[in-house]
Amino acid sequence: MIEARWEHGSDHHWMEPSSAAAYPWTGAHTLFGCGRFALNAVVELGHWRRLWVPSFYCPEVVAALPRERLALAVYGDAPGRFVETVDGLPFKDGDAILVANTLGLRAAPPAVPRGISIIEDHTHDLTSAWAMTSRADYCVASLRKILPVADGGIVWSPVGKALPVEPALDAAHAEAALDRLSGSLLKAAYLAGGAVEKAAYRAHSLAGERALARGPSSGVLPLTRACLPGYPVSAWRATRVANFAAFAEALGELPGLQLLAPASGAVAYVATLCFDAPERREEVRARLIAARIYPAVLWPLEEAVVEIPNADVELSRRILSLHCDQRYEASDLHRVAHVIREGY
Repeated sequence: MIEARWEHGSDHHWMEPSSAAAYPWTGAHTLFGCGRFALNAVVELGHWRRLWVPSFYCPEVVAALPRERLALAVYGDAPGRFVETVDGLPFKDGDAILVANTLGLRAAPPAVPRGISIIEDHTHDLTSAWAMTSRADYCVASLRKILPVADGGIVWSPVGKALPVEPALDAAHAEAALDRLSGSLLKAAYLAGGAVEKAAYRAHSLAGERALARGPSSGVLPLTRACLPGYPVSAWRATRVANFAAFAEALGELPGLQLLAPASGAVAYVATLCFDAPERREEVRARLIAARIYPAVLWPLEEAVVEIPNADVELSRRILSLHCDQRYEASDLHRVAHVIREGY
């Protein structure tokens, strides 16, 4: 990346697959066009009557669930307040529970009573020890959150249950994913100093993101399928560890600010800051954007389709996440930390 076009965050740019990578999903699995399609396919297959969802979870994913046929219930589970057991929930026959490794901060799932079907979401740490040794009924993940692909979701069953059938590639999905792919290719050219305007790649990225997962369930782009075996997922996971550590050291301690640390053995998806007040978060957010550093808010919970505890909605107004993935080196994370400290 040339200095004149240095920026941090937002969507992935195109990265070439490697011939030396090791594909982590060697067992049976099904690919989908996105994580929402994957989760919904599992729900359709399970025929459960009610699904318990964590209170701090992507509201767009929850909104996409088939609520006309599936009752939803919420259990309290959020960064800083992850539950170790859900034994006390009023489960009924026909219930399932969705457990998420939120922000990659967890190393293990909560204890779930015997007889309750478990779906785990490993989007934020695809190849954690937990994900690779899970005993859940089903595991799902969105692949495009960590990998530089335009689309992709995956389902596998650690205990060998029947898997959903991969749907055909839907034309509307393909168009949206190709828009995202165009954005990632143009972004790579832009960052390398090519004759590409930033507005050009942003237009494709935004259009593709808005349209993705809005239509019927779909299979994955052929290009995504072809690239997946070539991404060094384990090596990139190690990069997140190193970059998170570099950011934490450079950030140090600041009043009214906490860096959420992953549990022992876990690897953070992003470096997530928790502020003491929404106003302080917005001040830092504006300063970062002015410095071409684009943080994420995971997630705004004010307009959720299920009732979220006030404490979690309030937490969502105070957090800010900064990418620390394979696109960056320690020097990039030092730069981000410096911008935060400089105006604090």
